[in-house]
Amino acid sequence: MAEGGALPMGRRAFATSLVAAGMFGAVGVGGKPRATEPDKDITRRAADVVNSFGVATHIDYTDSQYADVRKVIEALHYLGLSRVRDHAPDPASDPVGQSHLHDAAAAGIRFTFVSTGHDPAALVARLRGFVDRSPGSIQAIEGPNEVNNFPIHYRGLTGVAAAQAYQEEMFRLVRADPKLAHIPVLAYTNWPPSSAKADWNTLHFYPPEGRQPFFTMLRDKQGQDRIDPGRDFAITEGGYHTLVSAAQVGGWEGVSNAVHARLMVNFYLAAAKLGARLVFPYQLLDSYADPGLSDQEKHFGLFDFAFRPKPAAMAVRNLVRILDDRHRDATTFPIAPLDYRIAGLPPTAHVLPLQKASGQHMIAIWNEPDIWDAAANWPIAAAAVPITADFGRQVQMARVHRPVAGTVQDMRAGQPIRLLLADEPLLIELG
Repeated sequence: MAEGGALPMGRRAFATSLVAAGMFGAVGVGGKPRATEPDKDITRRAADVVNSFGVATHIDYTDSQYADVRKVIEALHYLGLSRVRDHAPDPASDPVGQSHLHDAAAAGIRFTFVSTGHDPAALVARLRGFVDRSPGSIQAIEGPNEVNNFPIHYRGLTGVAAAQAYQEEMFRLVRADPKLAHIPVLAYTNWPPSSAKADWNTLHFYPPEGRQPFFTMLRDKQGQDRIDPGRDFAITEGGYHTLVSAAQVGGWEGVSNAVHARLMVNFYLAAAKLGARLVFPYQLLDSYADPGLSDQEKHFGLFDFAFRPKPAAMAVRNLVRILDDRHRDATTFPIAPLDYRIAGLPPTAHVLPLQKASGQHMIAIWNEPDIWDAAANWPIAAAAVPITADFGRQVQMARVHRPVAGTVQDMRAGQPIRLLLADEPLLIELG
């Protein structure tokens, strides 16, 4: 395929359209937007959270670093992730790249395939053929990508009407196919949001200027929920790039590698707190060289062009390992809600209580203050805030994980537990 296809301009245009519409402008004093956070923190299975984590890829691109499918699979294994979002199989593309999709499936990778082409019947036939060769490898099927940027034409229709008609026919055909009927169908993406025939809603989310993810993610979700209420949702693209100078060459503000690591862990945690069934930050690696440092689209990766893990990849790997639960009942055990009170949290902080099949509870606490100065192209040091965690019982041991720093601290101070919360997430295991 051509370098990046039409997707790079889509990311720029999609985020620009959100800015123009004021989606990133409703932030009040201290970074707290007017959208309100859900009042109740529901204890989640740690395995369910990890199983929602994925990353966007272009495994079928043979003119990029993705051509080395062995290294791509190694990078995914390094992260501990087995779920990706990629283009649906397409015989018009390089057959070598198409074979790489099956190579990844054979290595245990599961796909959310975004639809390609203008014929849903042909698409569904290709997906059926894929599962014939690689059974169990498709986790979800997504409608057309960002139809405001990449309009489709279907049955004489254009614009949103074409996207809705295509989506409805795709949904019908998937449900009628005995080999695909059990697979959830995700809505097409569009801005402004519009209704779609689907099992789950779909969001794309690129905060500009290094802004934190949670409240804008919440606002986007609430906007789609008003149109198609009562559905689960997935985030199939989103994230940040690391070309700090991009705003000077026609892009939007990038962030440093250190800030990128914090924002990406926050991105996954924010999606989990809001209940995303799947989340695919864009993307696995910087797949094209950019020696002139002039193209932001070549810097969204968790890995750099040489497949070296950026700090964000290291932090995500640590997060996945902390949450990992291999117990046979990890996704089915009955959850015992965690009783807790945390005092001193700033308004930009968030909490996600978790449990593993062993019965062990864990709690993720993270803060989302401003940590990037877009004018100065420089990090903002976040002040550490003292917090006190009370779990309604004597805690014999608390193990505090900091996935960005990669450190672990054992505390035997009984209860309550006193900590400092700055801009790095904390995950506390309770013993």
